[in-house]
Order: sequence, then structure tokens, then C-alpha cells
Amino acid sequence: MSQELHQLIKSLNKGEKRAFVLAAEKTDGDKNFLELYYAIVAQDKYDEDKIINENKDRPFVKHLGFTKNYLQNFILKELRATNSNYKVSIRLKNYLIDIELLFWKGQFKLAIKLINQAKALAEKYEYHLMLEELYYWERRIISSGSMKVPKVLNYSEDIRFKIMDSYFNALEYKKIINEVTAIIRESDEVRDEEDLNRLNKITNRDLLSNINNAKSKKAIYDYFILNAALSRLKGDFVEAMNFHQQLQKFIKENKEIFIEENPIFYLATCNNIMLHALQSENLKVYDATYKEVTNMKFKEEYTNAYYNSRILIFLLNSSIQNKTYQSVKHLASSETNLSNDLMTEEVKLLLNYYCVVINFHCNDFKEALVFINRILNNQKQLRVDVIGSTLIFNLLVHFELGNYDYIDNLVTNHVGFLKKHRLLSLYDSIFMKSFSKVSETKTKQEIKELHLATIEHLKSIKNKKTFHYELNYLDWLADKVK
Repeated sequence: MSQELHQLIKSLNKGEKRAFVLAAEKTDGDKNFLELYYAIVAQDKYDEDKIINENKDRPFVKHLGFTKNYLQNFILKELRATNSNYKVSIRLKNYLIDIELLFWKGQFKLAIKLINQAKALAEKYEYHLMLEELYYWERRIISSGSMKVPKVLNYSEDIRFKIMDSYFNALEYKKIINEVTAIIRESDEVRDEEDLNRLNKITNRDLLSNINNAKSKKAIYDYFILNAALSRLKGDFVEAMNFHQQLQKFIKENKEIFIEENPIFYLATCNNIMLHALQSENLKVYDATYKEVTNMKFKEEYTNAYYNSRILIFLLNSSIQNKTYQSVKHLASSETNLSNDLMTEEVKLLLNYYCVVINFHCNDFKEALVFINRILNNQKQLRVDVIGSTLIFNLLVHFELGNYDYIDNLVTNHVGFLKKHRLLSLYDSIFMKSFSKVSETKTKQEIKELHLATIEHLKSIKNKKTFHYELNYLDWLADKVK
């Protein structure tokens, strides 16, 4: 709990800290928890032993566990008070608490007034489950049989059923999103006929074939997201961009839901537009979207973590696409703090991978190996296509570092991984297996001849399909021959 309490205190903004201190000073009795707060806030890194040693004679040290728990609960209570109007979802939860309290007090007229205010908000922002709860309390008031119940109420079971129908419709889209996400985590492209058939079955579903089947704005959002993702997976980047630009327009038309209440919806869309713009080399769209996103300001820690990680990803990715590796080399250092606790595992994976690519092309092979090991030592192996590309860089880095004794085993293991995950093409296989002969070579001339033979072999292959886009095998081999 101690580390979490320290992180909670550090996450408070100036207004929240001021409100906390004012409320704490107004409390009766001892202020032990406030003394502990000042002791913790003074530390950049939490050190409980130091707090105990420096405050041996203070009462809060004698009951440290109790005081920490009290301090945490007091902070959370003040956060609820200072942020009661911060988000519509928080306001609605507070409405529900007030309504229930008024119900048990028998204050039905005031409860109904709050119910109507809350319903207007919940309908506008499409909080279906909260609407259902509001109708539940409205029905409880009606069925109480009290003379205090207002005569005119707009309660209707039909409205409740319509609300839940919209909710379950949105859930169906979420189910499809889970399916598509699982496919993307296997590989971010169509590997073979099996993958294509899976995607076509999803694309042909009624929910995705007609936007009119989406019964809420949040369902429409998912309709665009899914169709864009499916188009991209099948290699139709023009269609994917079209869906994302439609979505961007739709979000701006409904900014109260998708920007004001939850800006991550909009950031995710801009993220995808920039990704497709890079892939299709549409720098005009990329620059315009990048400029729009970087002008936005956010209050939430999680939103800022999401925003900053995406911006960093695009700085690195765009330099890779434009082959300006040196311009971001300083960002791709193992000594640079590239991640934080709020960053998703998949984002960390991509950041580490881009650092591999940048350091490799800057000929800093030892630094590339640091990031390679971070990826390969992570048990949460998402995106097998990224893992597969990392394995190829791993092979080349050990070659560049002269670790020839490792290479035989690496070739066997890495080829096996790619084959298992249906990523290994004939082109990739020929390139990788050529390294199995490196340990037998004794001179630079023999290695040069090995590379020349591999070049000729690769040139003779008609189907040059590869999943590994960040390195051109023939260019790399030609450079080694030079």
C-alpha cells in the first residue's frame, strides 16, 4: 500500500492538494495523517525507513499502518468532492447516490427531480446502464404507493427495453472488437488464406455491412473502427483511411461524448489516421493530423500517458519510414525513460521494437541488443509479427557483433518460431538459413562469398513476399559485400 499511497499523492494536481490540505486542517482532533502526508510528499521516491527514522517521536509513526489507511481514504473522499463535476459519468454516479438517499428518506418529489436531471444527461452521453438504474429507482418510487409520489411521471417499460436493446447492440460490436483484436495480436497482417477467411467472415456480418444496424453513437463509433481495422488487415489502406476519416468527422460532430467526456476516443482515431498516412506515404494528412493532436491539452493522467506514448511512437515510426534514424537516435537510448506504468503492454512492445530498428540502422548493435532482450524476455508476447521481426534483428545483431557461435542455434529457434506462427515465407527462410553456414567460415572472404551466393539465391526467387519490412535483405547483403 505504501508505494501506491506515494503514487496517489504525487498524482494530485495543485488544486486537489490545496483542497486536501484545507479539508484536513479543518478536521477535529489530531492531524497525524496530515503530518504523514507532508512527510510523503517531500519524497521523490518513497522510502518508508527514512520517514520512520526522521519522525521517531511523532505519534503517526507509532500507528503507521492505521495512519496510512486513514490518509488514503481521506484523499479519496476529497477527490470525490473536488472532482464531483469533472466527468459526466462521475456526476451520474453522484446523482444515483443522492437519489437512493432521498428514497430512503421518503423525499420522493426531490428524488424524481434529480432522476429527470440525471436521465437527460445519461441519454445525451449514452450511459445505458445508468439510465437503467435511474428507471429502476423511478419504478421503486411509483410502486411505493406513497401519497408523496408526483402524479405525472414519464416512466415507461417500453423506453427501458429500448435502452437495453441499444446497450446489448453495443455489446455485440464489442464482441467483434475482441475477435479482431485477438487476430491483430497474432499478426497485424493477413498471413495466409486461413487469416483471410477469418476476416471475411467477420466483414460479412450484418452489424458491419450496414451502419444503420448500429443503434447508438458508441455503436457507430465501433462500426467505423472495425471496418477500418478489417480493411487495413486485408491491405486496403485507401478504404481504411476512408473509414477513419468518416469516423473523425463523426467524432467532431459528437464531441461531447468522444472528446469532452473521453478524449481517448479521438486520440485513438488520430493515431490510426497517422498510422495509415505513414503506410501510404501521405505526409499531408499525417502532418495535419499530427498538428491537430499536439495542440490538444488534457487533465487526466491516463489520457496524458496515452497521448505522450502515441506521440513518441509516431516520432520514432515516422523517422523509420523516412529513414532519418539519426534524428531520433537520442530518443531510442536504453538510458532514456521511454515508458510509464500507465502505458499498455502493446505500446511498450512497439516502442522497444522501434528502438531496435533505429539503433540497428545507426550501427549501434549493443544498444539494439538491449531492446531486443527486453522484447524477447517479456512473457506477454503480443503481436507475433513484431516478435518475428525482432528475431531477425536478433540474428543480424549477433552477426554484426561477431557472436558466430550463437548463430546456429538462433537460426534453428527463430525459423521454428516463424514457421509455427505462419510467418515464414520462402524468401525469409533462404535469407535466415544462409546464416547457419557462418560458423563454418574462417575468413572475411568466405563470408563475402556466402553473402554473394545468398544474393543470387534471393534474386532467383519470384515471390519475394516477406513480413519483415524494416530491412531490405538485398540492400543489407550488398552493403556487407562492399
